[in-house]
Amino acid sequence: MERFFSDRWYRVADLAPRLRDGLRIERQRIGGLVFYVLSDPLTGRTHRVDPAGALFLRFLNGRRSVADIWDELMDRLESEAPSQEDVVDLLAALHHADLLDSHEAPDLAELAERRGKQDRALLRQNVMGPMSFRIPLFDPDALIRATLPLVRPLVSAAGFVAWLVLITWAGAGALAEWQTLSSAFADMVWTASSFAIIAVTYVLMKILHEFGHGWTARRFGTPVHEFGIMFLVFMPVPYVDASASAALPSRWQRAAVALAGIVVETTLAALAFFLWRDMEPGPLRAALYNVMLIGGISTLFVNGNPLLKFDGYFVFSDVIGVPNLAQRATKWWGEMVQARLFGAEGVRRSPSTPYERVVFAIYAPLAFAYRVVLSITIALLVSSMLFIVGVILAIWSLTLSLGRPVGKALWHLFTAPVLRPVRGRALAVTGGVTALILGGLFLWPTPDVTRATGVVWMPPDAALRAEEPGRIDRVLAAAGARVRKAAPIVMLDNPLAETRLEALRWRVEELRQSVRRYEVSEPAAVVIARLELEAARRNLTRERQKHDAALLRAGRTGYFRPVRPVEDMPGRYVKAGELLGHVLPARARKVRLVVTQADVDAVERGVRAVEIVLPGTGGDAMPGTLPRPVEAGAFRLPSPALGLGAGGSIATDPSDREGLRSMTRLFQYETDLPPENDAPFGQRVHLRLIHDARPLGLQALDALRRGFLGGFDV
Repeated sequence: MERFFSDRWYRVADLAPRLRDGLRIERQRIGGLVFYVLSDPLTGRTHRVDPAGALFLRFLNGRRSVADIWDELMDRLESEAPSQEDVVDLLAALHHADLLDSHEAPDLAELAERRGKQDRALLRQNVMGPMSFRIPLFDPDALIRATLPLVRPLVSAAGFVAWLVLITWAGAGALAEWQTLSSAFADMVWTASSFAIIAVTYVLMKILHEFGHGWTARRFGTPVHEFGIMFLVFMPVPYVDASASAALPSRWQRAAVALAGIVVETTLAALAFFLWRDMEPGPLRAALYNVMLIGGISTLFVNGNPLLKFDGYFVFSDVIGVPNLAQRATKWWGEMVQARLFGAEGVRRSPSTPYERVVFAIYAPLAFAYRVVLSITIALLVSSMLFIVGVILAIWSLTLSLGRPVGKALWHLFTAPVLRPVRGRALAVTGGVTALILGGLFLWPTPDVTRATGVVWMPPDAALRAEEPGRIDRVLAAAGARVRKAAPIVMLDNPLAETRLEALRWRVEELRQSVRRYEVSEPAAVVIARLELEAARRNLTRERQKHDAALLRAGRTGYFRPVRPVEDMPGRYVKAGELLGHVLPARARKVRLVVTQADVDAVERGVRAVEIVLPGTGGDAMPGTLPRPVEAGAFRLPSPALGLGAGGSIATDPSDREGLRSMTRLFQYETDLPPENDAPFGQRVHLRLIHDARPLGLQALDALRRGFLGGFDV
């Protein structure tokens, strides 16, 4: 049962505080409940109270004591009156937010101590979040007021509708251009110059993003008094403190302030897409691509994601009508565990509606899991970039995101007074649940699958290429015809080659006659003449080989597949090495697949079965044989179809015109297709390499280890 009287009451009962001058109280209705928000327009600080708390604030006039006010509330509200604990907590929160005042002269020492506590709190926040800390710089309110007329038409309902139309139009265009966008990723991101462009673009976009918050807040009459720099994973990111917008009476106005940054970034991304689509390659086009990348990807995974306490979270919280969602959801789970699982009495239950309790039950675990996964991902990224220092910071960040909440929960379990009567049960339940979770993670086998990409392998001797330049005289085999190995396929005509061959024949004959003459008349010149004759004969041999290469022959038995219609080939000039066709078997037999360094250990540990999925088959899988190693630790793809530029998943070196040089170390394997298959040669396929079932926890640890080692290219 909730404690009504407080053992701290004597500290506040005789005080006669009052609210500071200039404060505003706004009424809000959220989720069927009425709240009142007390805000300071000068500092932007706010505090939300329920109707009973708001009535208590009305009587804080500096003349009546806290005890007198509470007695009157008891008479007026009876069972709805706040408890002494509620009053003490409310006064403490108002005092901490500097929202209380008195007729007495200010205690300068106490004010200095409070200022010191605020500074220490900021320092502690920065230290406890080594990859995300803030440095306040200046008050931007005057600048925001001066520039608001320039953007006022955009900060309106019409501006919101125009934004929806713009991003819908751009989104449809991006889907249509997806192949081009994905192929441009390797060219515009994986270069040193592009990283510099990204850094500058990111900061400039974030400045506009934050001013979007400021302009929208000012549009609704809310000041913004803090502008600063936040270092997010060591990247400087501007920020403004628009928390005063929490006092706005309309939840749609509060959501608009939070949404403004997302609107700015996605608008810039949409405009950049339309410019990028019609622009020639160059630095400006690369910058526009990065604007799209930042405005789209960062919004999707970080800033617009409601599971993180950024803009998307505040928009989501206001739209669904559940204020302070993250903190209340976590607190609700703690209260439920203590009251329901541990059976503790005296747990103070926070007020909430049935709708809010459903939201709390879903949101808290999802947000915690997403934060942990994101922290691990960032930790791997930082450790791969900064090596030893990065490893230390990554461990620190993981400890704070995962270890600290667990540690606080254990400390509460062992020390909380409310759990004293039921501590044995609480420990038993916690131990049982922990054992159940660990058992499920590390003892219960679950399917273990490694996913890879590959290409339907074409035999190396299947390609029919021109060895020398020339003009196609005639094609000796029909398309689709079955030909035997070494059968003539294409005849090239190169008149210059005939001329060179004839000239070399006469040169050899001339030198032969010279040698005979020197043997009789000039014995000293014979040695030089014989050397010249041997050189000429070698040149003649090479030229004869080139002449014979004008007749292109099949490298294997199979079916002739020209790259263009046979009737269009005669008379066409071809370069040396140009592909004219293939001689292929009736059906494909092999798939060449690539495995990244992060996954090769799992493959080497053992594969029980292989499933091959062709695109466009609805996920239907064909069985393959167990993979056989072909090439280990190389930086070369077996086919450009697997590269990012061709729609694959492997990033390639943009300077490699063939699209075969990968940016990561790869391991190539080979698997056989079923005898009866319709897989087209050169088709990119997806593969599932199925291992023996292993516990999910062991799989997660292996994935974490592979990701960590992969960051160091080990």
